[in-house]
Amino acid sequence: MTKPPYPYVSSPAPYATAGRNVPSPEPAEWARLTGLAYVHHLAGRKQESDEALRRLEETYSTESAYQIAATHSARGEIDAGLTWLERAYAERDSGLSQVKSEPTFRRLHADPRWGALLTKMGLQG
Repeated sequence: MTKPPYPYVSSPAPYATAGRNVPSPEPAEWARLTGLAYVHHLAGRKQESDEALRRLEETYSTESAYQIAATHSARGEIDAGLTWLERAYAERDSGLSQVKSEPTFRRLHADPRWGALLTKMGLQG
C-alpha cells in the first residue's frame, strides 16, 4: 500500500469498508464518484477505484477535469494527472485556483511539466 498523499491521513485502514453498501449523502454524482475513486484507491480496491474514475471521466469530463486530475495524481498516475490538469486549464476549470495548495498534486511537483503549467497559468515565481 502506498502512503496516502494527504499529510493528515495517516493510514488507509479507516477506509477499508468505506464506499460499500453505505448510502451516499453526497447529492452531486461527480463529487461522489471522485470520493469513491479516492477512497477505494486508499483501501486497495483497484477495480472499484478504476470503475468510479472511469464513470467520472465518461460522464463529467467537461465539468470535472480538475477533480479527475487530482484523482489520477492521488493514485500516482503522473502523466494522466498532468494531462487532465492541462485539460482543466483549457476548459478554465475554477478548481485551478487551488492548484498550488492542493496536497494531491505534490507528486507532480518534480515533473518539469508542472512548472511549465504554473508558468502558463501565471502562477510561477
